[in-house]
Amino acid sequence: LQGEQQETNSQLLKSVRMVETPVVFSVTSTQTETYGAGEVVKFPNVISSVDPGFPGWNPATNVFQVPVSGFYFFTTTLYKNDGYSAEFSYTARLETTGGTSVEIDNWREGASYAWYSSTVSSVVECNVAETARVITGTAATIYDCANCHRNQFSGFLILES
Repeated sequence: LQGEQQETNSQLLKSVRMVETPVVFSVTSTQTETYGAGEVVKFPNVISSVDPGFPGWNPATNVFQVPVSGFYFFTTTLYKNDGYSAEFSYTARLETTGGTSVEIDNWREGASYAWYSSTVSSVVECNVAETARVITGTAATIYDCANCHRNQFSGFLILES
């Protein structure tokens, strides 16, 4: 029985293709920014970026360019300090040029002081040179403070294809 288990484990390991090219990025924002609808959210602080000789994260455009075809995990968190206003809403999208779009919706009605954060994550199949970015769906002020890093956008290659 032990020999059969070892053989099964060996076959399983052979069937799983390991990622040969590490691709990772994690970026944040540490300032409050006001955006119009359809604007690319800015993440000027690069926490980590492992993309050996490939385009990867571009801090000038705030867009990630896929260097290796495969399945990627992307996640973004946006933070909102609403103050004492009666209501607010905002949407943002994590989208790729390959057609994938995952939306964050955050809406509140009622007069109270409010702090909100929303996170969306997705596994997406991407081809080389496709891009991923976070854009606003509605006009919004996204809140942060110096060295808080509340607003984040990260991604990594799970499986090459």
